[in-house]
Amino acid sequence: MTTPSSLAQDPKSFRTRQKEVREDAILSAAEELLSKQDFASVTMDDVAVKVGISKATLYQHFLSKEDLVVHMITRCMKNAESSIEQLDPALSPLMRLKKAFRVILEGRLGGIPGLRAARPALSPLIRSHPKAKAQYQDLFTALSNLVDAAKKEGGIRRSVPTELFVELFFAQVRSTDYEELVAEKKTSISEVCDFILTVLFDGVIR
Repeated sequence: MTTPSSLAQDPKSFRTRQKEVREDAILSAAEELLSKQDFASVTMDDVAVKVGISKATLYQHFLSKEDLVVHMITRCMKNAESSIEQLDPALSPLMRLKKAFRVILEGRLGGIPGLRAARPALSPLIRSHPKAKAQYQDLFTALSNLVDAAKKEGGIRRSVPTELFVELFFAQVRSTDYEELVAEKKTSISEVCDFILTVLFDGVIR
């Protein structure tokens, strides 16, 4: 348990925690702004005002608006990984994998509207950023472990290549076509998730 005396003895940990709290507040503020405006319309000044800090302080945490988005997406991936860890262990590996896939798909399709138009331009930056790459790998590994567990249990054919199957799933997650169909009200998030999961799993379930 952290006490005032222990914080006094370890001020660096306290400063680190303060930084994390502020960065989380900044990311939440940016996400809220981007839920109502597109990426081009939102400025760093807007974010600073929303959080109640100076723009100079904002730039101490994030180098640019693009850097802010990278960290926002990284946080989404981290939250998805946490959701996977919290799945009921009593469920079979196959059921946990299906639920994990759905969590990620729903998060992507119901994500941040303001990033929709900018996503193609931002994707290379996100995929090449060290922090985002590391978090993506953690998420990829968590899903791969579930695939391997499902293969071992017999829910998925052992001949299915684990990494290729997970990469096939992420190819669907990265597609902007489904998001556009939902935005145009030609389908729903639930229908898209059902369809993608049916197509993916029909070919691998024993």
